[in-house]
Amino acid sequence: MASEAKAKATGPSWTQSLKAFFRLPRMSGFAVLLIVFALILIAAVGIMNARYEAPGGRKDLDLFESVYAVFTLLFFGGGYSWPTDGISRTLFFLVPLVGMAVVGQSVLGLASALVNRQRWEVAVASTFENHIIVCGLGKVGIRVVNWLLEMGQDVVVIEADESQRRVREVSSWKIPVIFGDASYAQVLEEANLMKAESIVPCTSDDLANLSIATAARSMRPDIRVVLRTFSDNLAANLKTGFDIHFAYSTSALAAPAFAAAAMQAPVDYAFSFGEDKLLLTITEFILVEESPLAGSTVGKIEDDFDVEFLAVRNPDSKLNPPDDLVLQPGCRFVVSATLEAIQQIAKLTPSAREFVRYEKGTWHPNDPS
Repeated sequence: MASEAKAKATGPSWTQSLKAFFRLPRMSGFAVLLIVFALILIAAVGIMNARYEAPGGRKDLDLFESVYAVFTLLFFGGGYSWPTDGISRTLFFLVPLVGMAVVGQSVLGLASALVNRQRWEVAVASTFENHIIVCGLGKVGIRVVNWLLEMGQDVVVIEADESQRRVREVSSWKIPVIFGDASYAQVLEEANLMKAESIVPCTSDDLANLSIATAARSMRPDIRVVLRTFSDNLAANLKTGFDIHFAYSTSALAAPAFAAAAMQAPVDYAFSFGEDKLLLTITEFILVEESPLAGSTVGKIEDDFDVEFLAVRNPDSKLNPPDDLVLQPGCRFVVSATLEAIQQIAKLTPSAREFVRYEKGTWHPNDPS
């Protein structure tokens, strides 16, 4: 997943990078300086074309030579004689001086970004709109970032610990990483909360996640909040008491999958449904050549095992595949079913989780244990 996320991360566009450059500290007046510089260059070309007069008589310059003459002045070029009129003499001083100011300001901005990388991250984040702010780069946070990139979303990360080992990895994906406590208004502003689509507090601390959520809501009451908790009761209370859009208990999400795995079922994901807590599972299988399922259609397997096909790669990927699709050896398919149905299919072909055992020769049909 990390390599896929890296491939999906294209980083800011050139227009965003340009905007970020102008939003660096001490660069607020740079745009004005550039406009003044451009106007001076245009005026200089016109004046050189109309008025330039060297000692010993008038020397007419056509438009292209006037442009060339002005650009030589930027570097104190000596290819043209000192003019006789005051306006042209002023230009001979003004053009290189303003040019030096522009170059100096550019170097200052770049040096500021190189010396303090955080300034550049904040500047880039300020150019994002409808992005998602992920708070915390723990085991859950890094997976959330991966999936958001996979889905083509712009992401800004807030991380309290600059030494967090995943920071360098995420930075290599060209994602802005803001360091600081995400419950502070200044840090949220640096992550451009006011233009974000949602915020995901997913640190390992329930209280910290709640503090981040309430701070974000105080700044933007309409911000979408998806919050991670460890307590089932806290998750339920937060959704009702604090109007949190989604509060997920990681223990509640993981518990069904752990229970299913404990029963030797090769389950990828599991969740309970309804008041009677019917356990539904989602599992990926790889169809091997010797499997009795090879050559069967999607519809036949669904009828025989009472499962629902969610996706098939055979070899092209298809969601909700048609009933008449014939499954060939080597194809991969994802089904949703009860635990009993998953166990039945697992006796006929290995799940993706067990395929390594199949390749080693330690998995055998009718014996998935």
